This record gives sequence, C-alpha cells and structure tokens, in this order.
Amino acid sequence: MDKTYIEGASVTRGSGTEEYGGQLALWGVIPLWRAAPPPDTVLTLRKPTPSDCWPFSGSYGEILIELTRNVQIKAISLEHIRPDSARSAPKNFTFYGILENGTWVNVAEGEYNGKGPAKQYYRFNWSLPLKKIIFRILSNQGNTKYTCLYRVHFYGK
Repeated sequence: MDKTYIEGASVTRGSGTEEYGGQLALWGVIPLWRAAPPPDTVLTLRKPTPSDCWPFSGSYGEILIELTRNVQIKAISLEHIRPDSARSAPKNFTFYGILENGTWVNVAEGEYNGKGPAKQYYRFNWSLPLKKIIFRILSNQGNTKYTCLYRVHFYGK
C-alpha cells in the first residue's frame, strides 16, 4: 500500500452516493479518463491542496471505511481546504460503526464549523473496537451541486 495513505484502510462510496465528475468512457464501456479522484483520497496523509478531494453530487452522501482489523477509535478529524470560503465543505454529519453482527451503532455526530480551523476533531462516544465505519454527510456549507471531502482521519488503538 502507498505510504501516503493510512495503512490498513480502504474507502468505497456508500449506496446512493454519486461521484461528482465521474468517469468518461468510450462507447460508455471502455474507461478513458477519471474526472474525480477516488474515494480513498480522504485517507491520504499529505496536506490537502485545492481539488485534492473526493467530490460527490449534492449535499448528502456517505463513504464506507473498512479497516484490516478491529480498532478502538477514540476520535476523528475532518479537514477541508480554506473552510471559511468553501461552500463545498461538509457541515452536519454522522459516523456509524458496524458491529460484527451487522448492527449499525451511532458513534459520533457533529458539525464541521465553516468558520473554524481547516482540521477539526470530534470524539467518538463508543468504546468497542470497530472494523467498518460509515461516514454519512447530511449537509454541506451551501453548495447545491457537490460536496468535497478532503481528509478523514481516525485516532485510537
């Protein structure tokens, strides 16, 4: 795995979430060019720069984050580039942990402050180890066309 990514994690877009930009294909079949970065861009460790995000259509969407092993997560951070001027930044969100038996548990919810620092931290209110996490964005800072996710990082043991 590329060392610029969080080791042992993968990201896929959630059900009903459409990438903004998507792919261009020859005859609708042969992929020619990817207009949007892949969802795992949110796990990169590099400092975000403009357009170094995963965009999805509208203001509501989700990603599924899978870890290679169970991890006891204590907090998460969301980071956006220049949040004070970015209407595409997430606003209200919820994190769900998925237990071994498939049960969804609400482990964190919050609001990304569009006038706050670029990187903002949120505590998890769950102490059991998790292997799968759903990050659901409920709204953004006002962009009706798309939302841009720059970085989502986890902290724990």
